[in-house]
Amino acid sequence: MGKWCEVKCACPNRIKVHDPGVPHWNPRYLCGHSDGAVVQFWPGYLFEVGKLLRRMAKEEPDILDTYPRFLKVSNFNLYVDEYLALSKDDAELWRTEIDDLLDHDNGARSFPYEIARIWQEFWVEFFADDWHKKDAVSVKEILGDGVKLCEASRQTGNPIEFGL
Repeated sequence: MGKWCEVKCACPNRIKVHDPGVPHWNPRYLCGHSDGAVVQFWPGYLFEVGKLLRRMAKEEPDILDTYPRFLKVSNFNLYVDEYLALSKDDAELWRTEIDDLLDHDNGARSFPYEIARIWQEFWVEFFADDWHKKDAVSVKEILGDGVKLCEASRQTGNPIEFGL
């Protein structure tokens, strides 16, 4: 099925509709949410952020303590049966990590020199690929996808779910 992430809706009429014309992998729900999810997408670029943070941690080990949820989400060894969930509380904390990275990326805060160099070089190389320019667009957009997940979790009270 491939990697995915989602936050399920909390609609009172989140009831699966059995429709013989709809494939089993894309069920319909009475509430109208596709697959019963408020937000659902491929999280590959968010995983790239986690890999980058691990690379940065080789120079600055405190990063492991600063961004633990990002590192958790992108560490496939922590998935059980190819599944991982961040609780609503963890999603709120992940949001603070994302906001911190957004601040670093837009210049409102700064990493130490060597860490900033690793961050900048990664993204320059990443966006040198034409596909990433079109698909991922920007660091702000990649991190914005994480914000969408966190906001959906906050609004619904449901966890953020990841699958491999």
